[in-house]
Amino acid sequence: MRELLAGAPRLKTPVAAAAVMPSAQPAAAQAVGYARKERLLDHSQTLLFHRLKTGLPDLEVFTNVSLSAVVDLSTSVRGGELESLRLQLAVHCIDFLVCERNTRIVAAVEFETASGSAKFKTQCLETAGIRHIRINPKAIPEQQEMRALIFGVNFGVKR
Repeated sequence: MRELLAGAPRLKTPVAAAAVMPSAQPAAAQAVGYARKERLLDHSQTLLFHRLKTGLPDLEVFTNVSLSAVVDLSTSVRGGELESLRLQLAVHCIDFLVCERNTRIVAAVEFETASGSAKFKTQCLETAGIRHIRINPKAIPEQQEMRALIFGVNFGVKR
C-alpha cells in the first residue's frame, strides 16, 4: 500500500486516501474481458431521458432501476414463494423512474414492448399502485408534454 501511495499527495484521512488509489480489477474480471460500455443509454433512451428531465425540472429521473427497488412484496408472501418472487423482481428493470426530490415515486416510464416481461412489470406496478406509462420509442413526446403525461393527461400514449 505504501508503494501505491508513494507518489500520491498526502491526505488527512484513510477514506480520502482510498479514493485516490487506482481501482484494482479482480483477476476474474480481467480473465473474462469486461469492457466499459461507450454509453449508458441508447439513442432513443437518451432522447426520452432528456425530454423527461427538461419537461419535469422539479422532479428526479432515474434510469434502469431494478423492479425490486420499486416494489415491495406483501407480508402475506412467505417461504419459497417469497424467494421466487424476489428473484423475479430482481431480474426486471424499469427504463425510467420519475420521483419527487424526496424520492417519492411518481411514475414508471418504459418503452413499449410486447414481451412477457412487460406484462409482468405492468402487473407488479399496477398492483403496487404505481403509475406505469408505456411510450412508443418511435413517437417520443415533446418535453412540454411530459408533465401532463406523467400526471395523467393522455397524449395518445398507452398506460
